[in-house]
Amino acid sequence: MDLRDEFAVQIAAALAGALSDPAQIARRSYDYADALLAERARRIDADEARAIAEEFNPDELDPEWLEERFDPTWDVDPRWAAELAADSSRAEAADSEGVRPGLARTQPGEVDATRVAGTGA
Repeated sequence: MDLRDEFAVQIAAALAGALSDPAQIARRSYDYADALLAERARRIDADEARAIAEEFNPDELDPEWLEERFDPTWDVDPRWAAELAADSSRAEAADSEGVRPGLARTQPGEVDATRVAGTGA
C-alpha cells in the first residue's frame, strides 16, 4: 500500500460517518489523498529550495578564514637552520667530486671469455 492509499484510508474513515454511499466515500477520499500528495510534493520542493538557498557557497568564502600556505621553514628551529645549510653544501660538494658508491657497484665487471664460449654452464 503506497502513501496515496494510506491517506485515502484515513480520509475514508473520517468520511464514513458523514456519507452513506461507499462509492462517494472512496471517490472523495482518493480526491483528498491526491490533493494531500500534491501539497506534500509542493512543500517538499519548497523546503528543499529553501535549504539549498541557505547552503554555504565556497565561492563566497571570507579571505580572513583562509590559512596561509604552509611554509616548511616554520618547523625549522633557527639554531638548526645554519647547521642544516652547512651540511647540505658539504654533501653537494662531496657528490660532485667523486664516484658514488652505488653507481660503482652496479657496473658490470670483466667478462670471462672461457665461460662465454664454453658449455653454457
